[in-house]
Amino acid sequence: MTDDIVAVNSMLYVKSVVTMSGGEESISATGFARESESKKGMDESQITGSASSYARKYAFCGLFAIDGEKDADSRDNNDDVGTITEDQVTELHAIISDNDIDNKAFLKYMNAPSIEAILSKDYAKAKAALDKKIKGAK
Repeated sequence: MTDDIVAVNSMLYVKSVVTMSGGEESISATGFARESESKKGMDESQITGSASSYARKYAFCGLFAIDGEKDADSRDNNDDVGTITEDQVTELHAIISDNDIDNKAFLKYMNAPSIEAILSKDYAKAKAALDKKIKGAK
């Protein structure tokens, strides 16, 4: 498991990658959580630690296909906090590169720091946006 801090449009995210391997094969999942600029009652290290915990949770949930949104301390109303699958990531990357689509603009539209960070619930929106862009370019 690894954690990194990534900046996207002046916002900080904790990126956590969890890998499970067995012999020559391995599978990985990535989770992202945004650091709040401030949180009442928490110092900076606690804010980063909290974001790291959530990023790791999202990565583990993605790796094992666990519905992680029903935890006891969840305070948001997101229907799906997991990220898209590796196959979906590969598909979106291929569509973007094969059709010369502006990846940065697409990610801004999707409000995601990377293709891997797109939420599962937003996959249909991502595909529809790319399809519309392709049809509009013809």
